[in-house]
Amino acid sequence: MLNPFRKNIFFFVLLTSAALVLLSSCNATKHVPKGKQLLRNNTITKNGKTVKDYRAYAIIKQVPNKKIGLPFTNVILWRPYLNLYNAGNPDKEKGFGHWLTKIGEPPTILDSTLTFSSAKQLGQYYFNQGYFLNEIEFDIDFVNRDSSQANVVYKIYSGPQYRIKSIEYIISSPAILELVRGVKGKSKIKSGMPFNTETLEEERSRLVTTLRNNGYYGFQESYVKYEADTSAGFHEVNIKLIVGDKRVILTDSVYYVEHLPYTIKNIYVDPNFNFSNSTSNSSDSSVYKGLTLLEANPKVYKSHYLESQVHFKDGEIYNERKVKETYSHVTGNRVFQIADISFEPVKGDTNNQVNAYINLQPFDKRTFSAEFEGTNTAGNYGIAGVLTWASRNIFKAGEILDFSIRGGLEAQVNVNDNNQVFNTNEIGFEVGINFPRFFLAGRLNQRVPKRMEPKSRVYTSFRYQSRVEFERSIFTVGLLYNWKESQTKTHQVNLLDVNFVRLPRIDDGYYNSLEFKTGFQDQLIMSTRYTFIYDDKKYTTDRFHRFLRGSIEPAGNLLALINSNGTFALNNETDQYLVLGVPFAQYIKLDLDFRNYINPSKDHQVVTRFFVGTTFNYGNSPEFPPFEKSFLAGGSNDMRGWTAYRLGPGNFNNHAYSGYSAVGPIKIITNLEYRFPIIQSFKGALFIDAGNIWIWNRDYSRTKYDAVERDLINNGVFKFDEFYKQIATNTGIGFRYDFGFFALRLDLGIKIWDPSEANERFVLPGTKWENITYNIALGYPF
Repeated sequence: MLNPFRKNIFFFVLLTSAALVLLSSCNATKHVPKGKQLLRNNTITKNGKTVKDYRAYAIIKQVPNKKIGLPFTNVILWRPYLNLYNAGNPDKEKGFGHWLTKIGEPPTILDSTLTFSSAKQLGQYYFNQGYFLNEIEFDIDFVNRDSSQANVVYKIYSGPQYRIKSIEYIISSPAILELVRGVKGKSKIKSGMPFNTETLEEERSRLVTTLRNNGYYGFQESYVKYEADTSAGFHEVNIKLIVGDKRVILTDSVYYVEHLPYTIKNIYVDPNFNFSNSTSNSSDSSVYKGLTLLEANPKVYKSHYLESQVHFKDGEIYNERKVKETYSHVTGNRVFQIADISFEPVKGDTNNQVNAYINLQPFDKRTFSAEFEGTNTAGNYGIAGVLTWASRNIFKAGEILDFSIRGGLEAQVNVNDNNQVFNTNEIGFEVGINFPRFFLAGRLNQRVPKRMEPKSRVYTSFRYQSRVEFERSIFTVGLLYNWKESQTKTHQVNLLDVNFVRLPRIDDGYYNSLEFKTGFQDQLIMSTRYTFIYDDKKYTTDRFHRFLRGSIEPAGNLLALINSNGTFALNNETDQYLVLGVPFAQYIKLDLDFRNYINPSKDHQVVTRFFVGTTFNYGNSPEFPPFEKSFLAGGSNDMRGWTAYRLGPGNFNNHAYSGYSAVGPIKIITNLEYRFPIIQSFKGALFIDAGNIWIWNRDYSRTKYDAVERDLINNGVFKFDEFYKQIATNTGIGFRYDFGFFALRLDLGIKIWDPSEANERFVLPGTKWENITYNIALGYPF
């Protein structure tokens, strides 16, 4: 049976679904005037074939009411906003009926004038793609007997597409002509390619960016023009790219002068500016490496720190790329909340020079924040909170000291403890210092390009966890380096990450079921980790966005080298060497996480994800890697048909063992999710997840295992000729309410293929409500 909490969720979803069905049954033409038509669909055909170009549909001036239908068809299942509008009362000025129409959407009434205008715009759109001889017409098709609804079909007969025959540059300035010819190989325009004004605009933007990055401050796109000559030949066009001179207006006369590059004369930096009242707390100034620094009394920021944030120098030619890098660097350190960089030509100067003014408004010196959240760990619900105190610029060079305390309570079910509701608790703290440079790197900081925005963090933390089955404490110290290769590529090196794990208490039964005794134990983990991240979300304008994260983490090799002469004591029972009285872990961990985001329209998104990871243990970790360095399957961001730690490894059935937490050193998972709008910020998703975890196929004879563990080993081993049969699969539906800065998510996971079922692994036909997994979380899963 469903527990009370899940019953409430179930009835909420059921009532919501019923309300949506009721709304969808409303008469779609209820508020359509007699003699008018509700616009159902727009369709564009090109030479008889349906067009799927979203940019072409964006040109049409009348858009049908938002709908949910069968993909790639005109079948409409539900028009949520129109149904809400029709369910309300547009004549009322208040009340529930008024509220429904306010959040709803009035019917889109077909307007033949707008249809005619849209057809003309579509013709221009295809003209801009080189179809100079295109013709267009449109048909209005009535879809019911009373002619109250209609579809519009725009028919384009494109004719031949013209191609570019030649490109000629007409530039009066010799310096600009030389610069343009120097980057001609990167041109977006090539002979033989189809004519397309969008490509011409991209080339215009590229040339303007090139000029602005080479001294031409204030150079406008309007200075670059094109002329197209279609008399070049049979369906061919000659292109002339023209860069005109600079227009100067003097009283009542206009004249043109040659564009000249600007150099930077002076750079003024004010780190004590207040934009709310346009005043500064600076009262003095000094010069450091070409920068004029305005300073408060007493001095707040060290000169070398401010200089490290500015990517351009006096005497250099103006470079807009370096200006943007300076913006990113200054604001990225979280010391200054607002940055303004402006340039002004030097008055009366004949050398084409500009002065730079950098005004910075700092954050408050000290801040305090509190965060509270509900948690769901492997189906156990609880509450957690984090209190964080931060002090900025503690050494006057942009450093940030932070101290946080985290605590949590959780109701752990399926255990024999009825004395308290919250029988699991966790508390911990972390102290760290963020540096806007590489800590303890000496002269290396001077050699690292500023554009990489180097950062580092020194931290230490302690975490204590108490559950019915065990108590565990973890003490951590570490040093982290981070830098940017480009706007889309980031590198991170955990140069040192030391974890000292102690288990003062553990239940024998739980110990026997966790990682076959050896992964869940007292131990010292000393590792180094390198992580590479590629993310082009902020720097792509097309419909595709890609994310890639890969990491490699070796551990224990330095300690093994030190122990090459038998430095450490040996535990004869486990055959492991001890440091500070506990074994040290030795392994190498690799993982790769790739995600691809496709946006077929503004409100719809298709996301695919592939994750593969492995932890290969050896040396002083003879059988299994540390529990913390293994992989789990299941949960709200993973295999949503299973709760966390309850899937795998392989086809092992762990449901019979309530205390068992399934982890493994090998993991493969893939996800497919389609996200769509329902009503305003309320959104939905359909998803499919597939994957599992496994253990390595090796000799596990060092420890005496009982029947449960031997069964687990035999069923959980990864074998190339069998692992694909053990890929678990689930599907489901999700509901999300997007608040903008975070999303509240409920995903209902339904098992399709369960490898742990010995007789019938295809379990979808036997699905019952009590078998559905409810995943509650904050944010999107990936």
